[in-house]
Amino acid sequence: MDVVTYSLKTDRVSSDKYYLSIAAFTDRVLKKGEQMLKFQVCSFHTWKQAAKPSSFEEGLLELLIMGVYWNVYIDASKELKGVPGRLLTTVNDWRDGTDRFKLTLNKLKGLLSTLFISKRTYEKTTAEKNTVNLEKLLVFLKATGEFKQEVKRLESWLEYLKQLDEKEAVRIISSAVTFAEWFRTESRAALDVYTSRVQDFISCKWPGHRWKEDYVFCGSPVVEYHLNMVGAEIMNRIYHAGFMGRKEKVLLLPHCMTKPSAGKCQARSTGRGYVCTGCSADCQVNSLTRLGKKKNFQVRIVPHESSIASTKTDDSLFPENAGVIGVSCVLNLISGGWMLVEKGVAPQCVLLDYCGCKNHWHEDGISTALNEKQLMKILESQNYLHL
Repeated sequence: MDVVTYSLKTDRVSSDKYYLSIAAFTDRVLKKGEQMLKFQVCSFHTWKQAAKPSSFEEGLLELLIMGVYWNVYIDASKELKGVPGRLLTTVNDWRDGTDRFKLTLNKLKGLLSTLFISKRTYEKTTAEKNTVNLEKLLVFLKATGEFKQEVKRLESWLEYLKQLDEKEAVRIISSAVTFAEWFRTESRAALDVYTSRVQDFISCKWPGHRWKEDYVFCGSPVVEYHLNMVGAEIMNRIYHAGFMGRKEKVLLLPHCMTKPSAGKCQARSTGRGYVCTGCSADCQVNSLTRLGKKKNFQVRIVPHESSIASTKTDDSLFPENAGVIGVSCVLNLISGGWMLVEKGVAPQCVLLDYCGCKNHWHEDGISTALNEKQLMKILESQNYLHL
């Protein structure tokens, strides 16, 4: 197996150990976050009481995201000028709204991102921790087109912080950044074994993504991999009870999991996404489709995350109020989970054991896979914490 950026199979046999590791590390993150930020999160939820209530864990995840993105992108956000930023945001909005000119808009996004989005690594930043700079950060994140769901959550925090005393707002932002700094150090010790090739990819392969629409996405630093790993674990815990309460269950698989025995995958469009036709006995999509018939869950193949986001296809991918398990590579986990929440479904996720799609990660494409034991635990266990 060719490891591109990450692999959950440290022994090249099974990813079972990863799921034990991420559960234990997430426990540590939540404990540390409660010690540092419980009052801040509870105060935010009190202010937000008219809206749909969120759990403490979800609010803490939002603050962790704020801190991580501050540390990674705040200096780059100050370099992005107003006109290029607005132009990039407009292009991304057009991409989301139509398939008609997608190829042209992808090229335009790649051009503008390479010209105007700085992806230099900032080890230290001197940016003042205030709402003015936080707002600049959110403008930058929105312009990249890669953090739509995260930006929506952080915009609520910005609104809350703006109505506080300035010193209190600064204290909350500073606490989030400090928490993220702790997270970066501790996640390296706990999770680096699974992301050992990320920096090699950035150094050697990522320059080849210049002028491509995935330029920002593929240049993500290792801390964003770790953030999404922990974020996925937190969200699975939050939403598992709701998922188990849904009558219909749907498993959404990325196209990179298909493994046709010869030629092209024979999956067919049914008006509810693509379904496997069983063309290859050696394909995990085929085996999962057969398993779904036995265990009473549907399997759909999704060409791209945008297939879930698009208004014209989301109703056909899964029934209303379904429980949905999304499967993706690490960097899509948080945004994909919150996208499903926005669609009114109860989400769960299973990580691909490694990435390998031809669109982003490997020039020839590698057939990817998931841990079926973890999948069945999600489907059958009544308590996610006891998986």
